[in-house]
Parts: sequence; structure tokens; C-alpha cells
Amino acid sequence: MVTSITEQRKNENPSPILQIVLVLYNQTTSQSSSFLSLQNTFAKRPELKNSVKVLLYDNSPGMQSNFDLACDLQYLHNPSNGGLLAAYTQALAHAIEGQIPWLLLLDQDTQFSPEFLVELLSLLGQVSEDKSVAAIVPQLQFNGLCISPARVRYGRSSAPIVGFTGVAPFKVTALNSGSAVRTAFLQHINGFNPRFWLDFVDIWLFHEINTRGYKVFISQSTLEHRLAGADPHRIMPLDRFAAAKNAESLFVDLYLGPAERFWYDLRLIWEYIRQKRTRTYAPRARITLALLARRFSSRRSSRIQNQQPRTLDRKLARVVI
Repeated sequence: MVTSITEQRKNENPSPILQIVLVLYNQTTSQSSSFLSLQNTFAKRPELKNSVKVLLYDNSPGMQSNFDLACDLQYLHNPSNGGLLAAYTQALAHAIEGQIPWLLLLDQDTQFSPEFLVELLSLLGQVSEDKSVAAIVPQLQFNGLCISPARVRYGRSSAPIVGFTGVAPFKVTALNSGSAVRTAFLQHINGFNPRFWLDFVDIWLFHEINTRGYKVFISQSTLEHRLAGADPHRIMPLDRFAAAKNAESLFVDLYLGPAERFWYDLRLIWEYIRQKRTRTYAPRARITLALLARRFSSRRSSRIQNQQPRTLDRKLARVVI
């Protein structure tokens, strides 16, 4: 059961242009760098609150009750953990209902200055009539290195894009957090894919943008994003690693051709070898080996069929205060 708390605040602008969704899991608002960044943004630039609505979607077991955010805010609590899929789907429904043309996705571990939202709102106005632009993405850094956006390359890992701003003339992929996506585009593709409820939502989304001939605008803003999978101090639990690899394998089976699926299997073999050689990641080798065994012993169609789309509980109990 999902519980909702809505804070009604005066909003001088009846037509916000940006629906923000911030997804929490096992983290309070005071621990979330994304929430604190929003808090700082609206404190320093209070006029920005008139252009946005915020959905705080909490997948944590326990419900929170203290939200010091000076904007039009709604809080949804889902203790059953609907992942990113449930949060994004709900936010998209809000954007459609409120006729809000853009949806901003935020993970809980992204830090940014008020200038990020200032630039984004300006860009939304600039590209509003250019329907070919489906997304606007910032530059994300982790420990000083660019991790998003990246240029899509055939059969190889994506290459981070450094020093480019504007509408990209090439295929782009990006991480979820900080990405603004046009609501009309998401409606056009029937919303978010229920096969990817947590991992690979971003890879799937930008694949859809690229294959359908839409463009991505890369902004000048640089955000600091804590990437759990690359953080040596936050080793991903094995169950999370297994879920991520299963989502990766499913994406490859669904959307990549025979040659790229072949190269993916080769990369998995090399990944398994590296994991066996490294003490820290050796436990992952068993998961990678099991995935390899499944890919080599079963047909692509059966692998796809065995990973059923996730169903969402759409019966939301709303408590408005």
C-alpha cells in the first residue's frame, strides 16, 4: 500500500513546466544530497519554485514526516519498494495530469548548485518548440571523473562526453539522475518499460530516444553524483549485483542484434576472468558464471520469456493534509 502526504503551498504560477521526481531508499531527506540540493536551491532562488512541482517518492520501509522544502511538494511512501519504475510512472502520471511538459529524474545521491535548475529551466524554454529534443542532460562527475553523458559505440562500452554542450549530433546515453525528459515523448512510447523496474531504466530510455530518431541536449551544468557501483567504499551487495546483471542481459537480448550479443558474451567471459583474479570481486564471479551458463544453454526467446515485466500496484491510498 502506498501512502501519500501532500503539502499545499501557494503557487503564483498555475502552469509549472517541470515535474521533479526524487526517489529515496533507506535514506532520510537530511541524508539525501539531492534533497539538500533542492532545499538549498529554493532557499537561494525562491522564484524557481513557481516553475516546478516536486514528487518525493520513498521506497524505504519506514515513512518520513518532516519535509522542509519551500515548493509545491507531494510525498509518496511505498514500503513494498516499487523501485524507479513505480516512482517514475507515478511522476509521469502527475506530469500528464498537470499538463507539465518536462519530467526531471533525480536519484538520492546527486549534488548540485542552484545554477543547475536555473540553466535547466532556461533551456526548457529554448527547446520547447524543437520537438526533436527529447531530453536535456547535465554532465555528471564521480570523484572528478565524467561518468555521464556518454557517446554510444557499436559493440563497445560507451565513451564519456567531455567538453561538448548543445544538441548532440550523435547517439547519447546518460544516467537517470539530472536528466529532464519531455513528457510528450514518454507518452509517445507508452511510459516506462515494466521490464526494467530498477536497473537499466536509463539505458533503455536513451536507447528509445536514439532508435526513434530523437535528440539529446547536453547542458553546461556539472553535477556530482555518487555512483554506488564504482565506489570502493560501497561495494554493491551480491543480490543487487545479480539483479543488475540480469537486467543488463535482458536489455541485450531485447534490443541488440546478433553481433552485439556475441560481443556481449565475450565481454562477460572477460569480466568473469577479472573477477576470479580479484579478491574483492571474487564472489561476483559465481553470479557472472551462472549468467554465462544461462546464456549459452538457453535460447534468447526463452530467456526473455522467463523475465516477466514487473506489475505495479496502482491502488494508491492518498492521505492529504
